[in-house]
Order: sequence, then structure tokens, then C-alpha cells
Amino acid sequence: MLLPAIGQDRAQRLVQYLEHSSYKVRLKAAIQIGRLRIRQAAPALKKSLSDDNDLVRAAAAYSLGQLGDQSYRKDLITLLKDPKTLLNKAATKALKALDRAQKTRPMYLVVLNDPILVPGAGKGLAKRLKRILKRDLAENTMMVLSEGEHEVLSGQKLSSHLKARGLKGISIRPKLTTLSVKKSSDSTTFKCKISIMVLRLLNKRMEFDGSGEAEATVEQTDMDPDTMDDIQRQLVDAAVKAAREEVVSYLARRTGP
Repeated sequence: MLLPAIGQDRAQRLVQYLEHSSYKVRLKAAIQIGRLRIRQAAPALKKSLSDDNDLVRAAAAYSLGQLGDQSYRKDLITLLKDPKTLLNKAATKALKALDRAQKTRPMYLVVLNDPILVPGAGKGLAKRLKRILKRDLAENTMMVLSEGEHEVLSGQKLSSHLKARGLKGISIRPKLTTLSVKKSSDSTTFKCKISIMVLRLLNKRMEFDGSGEAEATVEQTDMDPDTMDDIQRQLVDAAVKAAREEVVSYLARRTGP
């Protein structure tokens, strides 16, 4: 079935066709949106991922990948766990298209785990540590952060998925190993040490352990809690940066699967 001519308002018409009663029209509309790179139609394609016809769902997934909008990665992950080969393959192709849409094609799919903390460290520091690390890793062109691929796929399926996308799977596990405050007669010394373990995603084998340290001495002993917390946050930031730089340097020269 041929779609009617759509003239100047083709984007709006194609979006409307995604709601057509005929799956053939919906299918052609989904395909055309991807081919024509009609980016404003992305929200409608997202909705079509739940279409009652698998061909339309697969076409919508692949077209989302062609549009290159990285914010739709998580929506595509839901199709990866579908038992139907048509759908999980379409999701893999779409994610690969999103990988290629980046300025530099990534080398690694990175899983960022929750930080391990020393006793007494507040949850706020853990959130800060992970937030900083997630931001920095997301900005690195070698990497694409997992949006849940490792949660819906495992074993051979995850291995095949990584191979199809041309990526190596890495798991990152940060650990706050030291966070101390030591007071003397006239000063207070703060210390922070963070390690970032790099493990292979498929077999969990540890490959590298990057570390970062930061220290500050303040000529004061009667600081208020807010000031002390602020100093600790600054030290966490500095230690994370140092450890992250070691990890990035290692991954840049790393060889192997």
C-alpha cells in the first residue's frame, strides 16, 4: 500500500499515519520517518514501540536509532528482552545506530555500579560520587553508559549483543576507601581516598584498580558541621577525578575483549 502524497506538512502527516487503522500504513510511516530523519516525530515513534503489530514496533525502534537522539536509549532497552528475534534484533540495530550517531564511535559499554562506602560515610556522599563519575564517563567519547542492557541480557545473549554493536563490556565499581578527619591541637586534617575497579562485564574478572587521593589541612579545630561537610565534598570531587583519570588512561591503552 502506498502512502498518499504528504506535501509540505509531511512530518505531521507521517505522525498521523502512525495512528492509522492499517498496520501497513503505520509500518510505512515508521520507516519513512527514519529515512527522512524527521526528528520531531521521535515522541510518536516512541509510542509506536508499543504498537500491537511487531513489524511496526521493529520499524519504530530502528527509525528511532536513525534519528540519533540519545535520550531514547532506555526506551529501546525494553525490546531487548522480548523473546521475539525480530524485536530484539531491531533494538540492537537501533542502539548501534545511536552509537554511530555520536561524534566518535564508542569502544565500551560501561556499567556503573553503586559506590561501596567506608562505615560512617553518608548516603549523600555516595550519590555525589556516583553523579560525578556518571557525568564524567558520559562525556568520554570512548564510552557509552549502559541503560540497562546488562539487566535484560546475560551470558551468550549479552556477548552477542556487544559483538553486534562492536563494543566491549566493562563494569565500573567505585569505592570510597578512606574518609577521615584528624584533629591536632591547632589544626584539622581531612583525607579522602577513592578506588575505581574495572571489571570485564561478562565474567566479572577484575582488570584494573585506579585510585585517587585528596588531603586538606585547615588551621582550625572548631569548625561547624556544614563547613566540614563542604570540605569533604571537595575532597571527594578531587579524589574521584584523579581515580577516573587513571581508569580512562587504562581503557585508552587497553587491548583484549
